[in-house]
Amino acid sequence: MGIFSFVTKSVGRKIGFGFGAIIAVLIFIVIVTLSKTQEIETIHDRIVEVRTPTAESSLLLLNAVNQSLAGLRGYMLLGTDKFKDERRAAWENGILPSLNKLKTLSPTWTDAENKKRLQDLEELIPQFQKHQQNIEDIAKSDMKKAKEWLDTRAAPTAFAIKERLEKMSVSQRELVTEDTQQAQSASATLNTLLIVLLVAGVGTATAIAFFTARGIVQAVQKLANKAEVVAGGDLTVEINRGSHDEIGQLAESFKKMIENLRGTISQIIEASSAVASASSEISSSTEQMAAGAQ
Repeated sequence: MGIFSFVTKSVGRKIGFGFGAIIAVLIFIVIVTLSKTQEIETIHDRIVEVRTPTAESSLLLLNAVNQSLAGLRGYMLLGTDKFKDERRAAWENGILPSLNKLKTLSPTWTDAENKKRLQDLEELIPQFQKHQQNIEDIAKSDMKKAKEWLDTRAAPTAFAIKERLEKMSVSQRELVTEDTQQAQSASATLNTLLIVLLVAGVGTATAIAFFTARGIVQAVQKLANKAEVVAGGDLTVEINRGSHDEIGQLAESFKKMIENLRGTISQIIEASSAVASASSEISSSTEQMAAGAQ
């Protein structure tokens, strides 16, 4: 009631209230849009900056482990330094950089199992490196023992590493799929919400404009009709203020004007009656004086 009274005190406030309501609807639409857009951008950033690099680093690390193991086997079979260089390159360019990349990304991971797998990898990979170096050294003098260590130490450690990397990679792919579905759902929700808000905003703006304009036009038309009656000479018309805005003030002034006109006309009528009475008295005195003269 207080807000309504405040609004109805002025035509300018009525119009301003209408525009303000429309602007409020637009602001609400913008806020909702920005919120949903931010949600989609967050999911997108998580996929690009966390999920995909983690999956790529896991695969690179897995390939580097296989490359290192293949280089060690090649050296044991052929004894050429080329395979030693390949094994070292796998460690320097693949295993160690990929492991460091996973460590850097791990604080942003949402899967606790992947963090546990990374802890296991941080223990297994140094063991695997040590086993390979020992096997490479032993292969120079005792190939049988080197093969035994390869089968009983290096290969099982490599298998444990690959098992955790494969599970990590599968987990990241599942998380990417989940994030993608969530982004698609948020996008669909945003589209639906925008349509609903657009329809609601247009409806609200139309209703506000219609009722505001109708209230002003009806009040002005009503007052114009009263003025037309007064212009025709009928001063008995009754004017009701009806509102507290400028139109109501105009109606109140028009009402006072009619009352003043009534008072003025009444005074004119009374003066005319007094003049007629005085004229009658003068006429009677003139007749008497004429009779006396005769």
